[in-house]
Amino acid sequence: LLPALEQLYQQFPAVKVNIQLLEDNDPLRLPFPENVDLLVWMNVDHTLDQALAELPLYSEPLFMDSFSVVVASTHKLAAKKMITLEEALAYKLVSHHNGLDPDRFYGQLAALDHPLDVITKSNNSRVITQALLKQDAVLISNNQMIRMEYRDHQDLTVIPLKNHKGLYFALYDPQDPYRQVIKAFIESIKSVRAGL
Repeated sequence: LLPALEQLYQQFPAVKVNIQLLEDNDPLRLPFPENVDLLVWMNVDHTLDQALAELPLYSEPLFMDSFSVVVASTHKLAAKKMITLEEALAYKLVSHHNGLDPDRFYGQLAALDHPLDVITKSNNSRVITQALLKQDAVLISNNQMIRMEYRDHQDLTVIPLKNHKGLYFALYDPQDPYRQVIKAFIESIKSVRAGL
């Protein structure tokens, strides 16, 4: 988002942006607080299709991303070329702190016959890396995040996750008084993504 914000500020220098991480435990619902003009979210494997259809808001696709698993290079899974979600969830899990309940979220995507063993939730890549290296855990994340934070770490291995994709999208009210700024920001996100 930061490069897209820089582009936005060049176009609209007087705009003030407040970014907040929304927390919602329900993976099948979309939170859209009244004081929010734009929500950027991910629809994993179409789990939010029904919620999107019921909202009186406009949903604009931004880009698709796939998922991978990150483990220590010494982990039992490190030699695999591809992994299923069920295989990854059999191990201790490090989870991004994104407000979603991991049991409910992954329960929508995989047949779980056991509760997940989530050892930590964090958005700090150093904390996550240490948990992966010292606790024999796995991280499941989108490839955009993995490219930025984990791919080049010499002691970590990235394994593609089989058959799961997510669509990043922007959600907003087409009658919002700031729609010109919203549309410019959406175009900035798309152009930054295209340049990666």
